Amino acid sequence: MAKKLKQLILQAEKFLSDYDAKAGGEKTGQDLSRLLSYMERWLLYFQHERLIHLIVTVLFGLAAMIVLGIFVMVQSLYILILEGLLMVLLVPYIFHYYNLENGVQRLYDLIDELYHFYRKEEEQKYEDYLKMQKALDYIDVIVDGQFDEKLRNPNLKWKGSSNQRVI
Repeated sequence: MAKKLKQLILQAEKFLSDYDAKAGGEKTGQDLSRLLSYMERWLLYFQHERLIHLIVTVLFGLAAMIVLGIFVMVQSLYILILEGLLMVLLVPYIFHYYNLENGVQRLYDLIDELYHFYRKEEEQKYEDYLKMQKALDYIDVIVDGQFDEKLRNPNLKWKGSSNQRVI
């Protein structure tokens, strides 16, 4: 699990560094959208994983405390061995949960950064749209199609060759 989390973090960090180098573009916009979707699906899985590990860690800690309390009252060697076994299992689990929690927090930060770039791209597209709308206010006729000298016809209104269309 930790391997997949590290892989996702590295993938997002690489994308962000490549994205900064490329400065956007249509292909990176599609890649960004796909990466965000992919990371959000995995984030849901890691959130569930984190919750399960938290519950298990708390229950193991609670069991260790209960066994320690029983040991203080009974002072039996078997109870002490059980406490030692619980601690041997609990300590690595705490380290695992710590790494999982930090990895998920890093994943949150990376997804926030990716959303920042995504919003920036969407805002740029909207600004371009507004500029085009402003330019269209000054246009009466649009001629679509490439001028073809073979199809040239000077009698056509607004267009130069018959393969063109007036919009």
